[in-house]
Amino acid sequence: MKRITRLLTVFLVTLTLGFYSIPSANAADDEVITIIHTNDMHGRLAQTDKEVKGSRLARLKYYAESVGADLIVDGGDAIQGLPISNLNKGKSMLEAMIQVGYDAMAVGNHEFDFGLENIENLNNDYGKEISILSTNTVKDSTKVFKGSTIKEIDGKKIAIIGVTTPETETKTHPKNIEGVKFLDPLDSVLAEIETLGDDFDLYVVLSHLGVDSETKEAWRGSYLAQNLSIKHSDKKFVVIDGHSHTKFSEGNRFGDNVLYAQTGDYLSNIGHVSVNLDDFSQSTMKLVDISSVTNDAIEKTPMLNAELEAESIFTEIGSEVVLENFPFKLEGDGGLVRTREMALGNLVTDAMMAYGKGLSQQPDLAVINGGGLRTDLPQGKVTVGDIIAIMPFGNLYTSAEVKGSDIIKMFEHSYRADVVDYTDEGYPIFDRNGGFLQVSGAKILINTDKEAGNRIEKVLIDTPNGWELIEEDKTYILATNDFLIAGGDGYTSLENSTNRFEGEGLDQVLIEFFREKLDNVDLSLYEEQEQRTRIFPYSIDTETRTLLEERLIAAEELESLDIFTDETVEPLRALIEEVKDYLETPELFSKVNDEKMIEKLKAAITDLEKIAGGPIVDKPGEKPVDEKPVDEKPVDEKPVDEKPVDEKPVKDGELPTTGSPSFGLPILGLGIALKAIAKRRE
Repeated sequence: MKRITRLLTVFLVTLTLGFYSIPSANAADDEVITIIHTNDMHGRLAQTDKEVKGSRLARLKYYAESVGADLIVDGGDAIQGLPISNLNKGKSMLEAMIQVGYDAMAVGNHEFDFGLENIENLNNDYGKEISILSTNTVKDSTKVFKGSTIKEIDGKKIAIIGVTTPETETKTHPKNIEGVKFLDPLDSVLAEIETLGDDFDLYVVLSHLGVDSETKEAWRGSYLAQNLSIKHSDKKFVVIDGHSHTKFSEGNRFGDNVLYAQTGDYLSNIGHVSVNLDDFSQSTMKLVDISSVTNDAIEKTPMLNAELEAESIFTEIGSEVVLENFPFKLEGDGGLVRTREMALGNLVTDAMMAYGKGLSQQPDLAVINGGGLRTDLPQGKVTVGDIIAIMPFGNLYTSAEVKGSDIIKMFEHSYRADVVDYTDEGYPIFDRNGGFLQVSGAKILINTDKEAGNRIEKVLIDTPNGWELIEEDKTYILATNDFLIAGGDGYTSLENSTNRFEGEGLDQVLIEFFREKLDNVDLSLYEEQEQRTRIFPYSIDTETRTLLEERLIAAEELESLDIFTDETVEPLRALIEEVKDYLETPELFSKVNDEKMIEKLKAAITDLEKIAGGPIVDKPGEKPVDEKPVDEKPVDEKPVDEKPVDEKPVKDGELPTTGSPSFGLPILGLGIALKAIAKRRE
């Protein structure tokens, strides 16, 4: 029994683990079940840290043995992720988990990334050593996997149930789950409990559901836990969740009978639940930083045998150098690439555009989902393994013909998440969303003041003639991956695409970009991690915009008059072009910027009117200083300096070229100018 292991290791642990304490064995321990858990490991096979020797899995194994774990379980998305684990489609990762001592795991959506047949074969080969569970995954009305398994620990019966997110239908390639259905999570778990019966001291639910705000409420792990606390208040539950990569440092509780836990992701933390069956309220949940778990035993045996075998195979393939010295690191953390425009996303999509330009079907724009980028591009030497690690799913470059209206729907779906914060410059930061699109060849202007699904103000496409507004009825060539084009991540609008083309794997596209096209690329464009070049906040105050447009018309009318010298009017001409350029750059639109342009035009017009000696054009929103018509002013009225108008005659067609007031514009000239303006406006 694992209980004996705990008693035998207490003394050793006390000596070697000074940074966390292990409760001493006593009579009460007979009623305590120790559960060690993980979720969303994503194939962290043979992964070590520079600071601490020993792979994450080796540290996990040591910790579990140290505390005498009764159960070791995982909440799903375990076997896929890093190139080393993907090399043999999760087989080595599963073998390593068995060496750690895992009892059971939930089937996560990414367990299907290598195809249904692959996970079924792994289940057939290893299902007796580790229970692979999903009570709601069915094909032809039959469960694909076992719904549950039973463990007995010191006379206590434990039921372990697995459940998989229905989001799997959009969170893996559709071809991987042909014919598979994912039933309602809560209903399926309740049905499994009914089948198992009441003769259990504890129910452990391995729930790959998560708590993302974008997930349908009835499909969230928190919803499951809440309802279990109500519908089965007489039973004790531990819900080990995953999918949303959420870190709960001390877990969560629902009612008096449900403990809920999730560790974050990538084996950064070990989950430790102590279930007190005698007094459930005294049960505890905590996370242990994986880097804190080390001792001499790990340093002597830094990796599991399964890891060593996988590493030897992968080393040969992945060690090939692609770049000797990349100038800076590009961050690929999920909390960044799933929430905002990032340099890594720009680089990858730019590489996709460059690849596509060499094909007969050349793309107009390229997109990749933030969830498709999994780690950093390192500074310095870059290997094949590094690039595979960034895009480990084996997704293919895919292009297709897509209507402009469907592209707009695509971007509406991408930027639907709640805005959780803003940068100092006013750029929105969205809630984490694996479908958040990184973009090349397009500019997307988003009004986050509007409701999700109605936020896209403008989409501009880079064309040979410059940036042009997307046309809803026009067909464009979209470059993406085969996952998204098939409707992955909920991009149903792309299912309408036609004339699809599939090229090389995206890892190979990026490798080719580095090897063959990097000499023509300005890498400084990517040095700033958080980018502000393709995804923009957009807002227009209607009244301010109208005033700007009216003042621009007034400036153009003034500039067109032949009563000024070229030298005098040149500043206004330059400003008019600046304003026009601004109005053709929607990503700059804001009330503040509109007001700045208004003030510039106002100042320039005022300068010319000083030269002319009085108002020449109507100023929008303002009354002229002198409300009398120009021709009502007596000829002999003296100007401010009280000098007669005819004291210093001005030659016909000439005006001073300085900014000082003139000493008398001929009334005839003003009349002609006003008449010209009136005619122009007509």
